[in-house]
Amino acid sequence: MRLATVSAAAAATAFTLAGPVASTAQANAVYPADCTVTNGTPPPTRNMTCTARPAGQSWQIMLNCTIGQSDRDVAGTVVTGNGTSVGHCSPNTRSVYVWFHTV
Repeated sequence: MRLATVSAAAAATAFTLAGPVASTAQANAVYPADCTVTNGTPPPTRNMTCTARPAGQSWQIMLNCTIGQSDRDVAGTVVTGNGTSVGHCSPNTRSVYVWFHTV
């Protein structure tokens, strides 16, 4: 697993911007080395693509969406084996924490 974090300065900047703001796709992420996370459309959608998952393993991207003073967990689409799972936070999300989850 790898862990990527956003700098305190970048996080503070993202938090203080007006309107809906979402962290970059790689910020605050925990997922296997064969997986990559990208920003999707519409924002703040996240896509997780994995290329070396076991053939029978079912998994999905999980998002923790910060909206105002509350958080909401969102499950992405379920994938079996290699592929791309997509998760959507609401448009007014301030930040997104991403992780890998087996089903």
